[in-house]
Amino acid sequence: LGASEDLTTFKYNAANLLPYDVVAVDEASMVDLALMARLLAALPRHAKLILCGDRNQLASVEPGSVFTDICAALLDADRFSDSVPRSVVQLTKNYRFRESSLIHQFSEAVVRGDVKLAEGILEEAKSGRNDLVWFPMEEMSRSRDVLREEIVKGYHPLFKSLNSPKEALRTSTQFRILCPFREGPFGVVFVNRFAEWALGEAFGVSTYARWLSARYPGQLIIVTRNDYSLRLFNGDCGVILRASAVGSSHSNRELVACFPSENDEYRMISPVRLPSNETAFAITIHKSQGSEFDEVLILLPKESTPLLGLNRELVYTAVTRAKNRAKLSSEKNTILRAIMSPTSRESGLREAILREFQA
Repeated sequence: LGASEDLTTFKYNAANLLPYDVVAVDEASMVDLALMARLLAALPRHAKLILCGDRNQLASVEPGSVFTDICAALLDADRFSDSVPRSVVQLTKNYRFRESSLIHQFSEAVVRGDVKLAEGILEEAKSGRNDLVWFPMEEMSRSRDVLREEIVKGYHPLFKSLNSPKEALRTSTQFRILCPFREGPFGVVFVNRFAEWALGEAFGVSTYARWLSARYPGQLIIVTRNDYSLRLFNGDCGVILRASAVGSSHSNRELVACFPSENDEYRMISPVRLPSNETAFAITIHKSQGSEFDEVLILLPKESTPLLGLNRELVYTAVTRAKNRAKLSSEKNTILRAIMSPTSRESGLREAILREFQA
């Protein structure tokens, strides 16, 4: 849409329509009500709009649950019009993990809100021998010991591959810590600081660099603001490496930021040119949407109420980021209460669409 830097104006709008016959929107569940309205206003009348996404994932951060409402309305509208079902295609085969896996079984139980089945799967996951592992959150002192061990083990491959940009980028997606919030004892800010301390102790990262928020080799970063000139966008992840590791003739003390590029290649950007970004050993579950990792460690706080934002969609989104293994650390009641709390947003969109078909 050609958004301005402050997202208040758009190049394409009702007076200057998009020059396309087909527009496809991936991860459509992340699009909020206002942005979808902007897109529809800029869409030519003859154009086709294809929305792709998982309606069971988290809704947009901003108001609305547009994709979920549209899917629900179109699926319901089958009672009023024979043409509607052809507008909806539901993909049911999961290629990220096996149907026989505990991750798949648990995610299905979460979507259905089947607390009894989910509780049984959690008990099975306590053994630690499956692709889904659950261990209750213990006292803070003990939890920190467990967390340190998980961090060092999870990021060991990354810190052992810092002399190869391709290998560093590959191993950077093997493990990630997912948190529901930014702040709090197990929020992103705390966990990232704790991870930097644990990894610094294990792999010799400079204490000076860590505590002054300076760059250091092995630092995972996530972009938080679009930069069209650099082709870096909100949610892009990269890793900081020594310039010498990428074949540069610069001093071994100089650093570069490496990001994935086309054809399994990488591109280097000077850290001083980067748009707004932050450390990403731990990221929020919202930020993880659209990503996948070999293994994830999910940290949920002890208390769960809808007001705190722990809900069914949050648990589902977090667990389904894992390809091979998901470790869920929380009290059982926290998880079960979240599963019993689906997101409820009343925008009136679903009802408005249904009225159109009934008219």
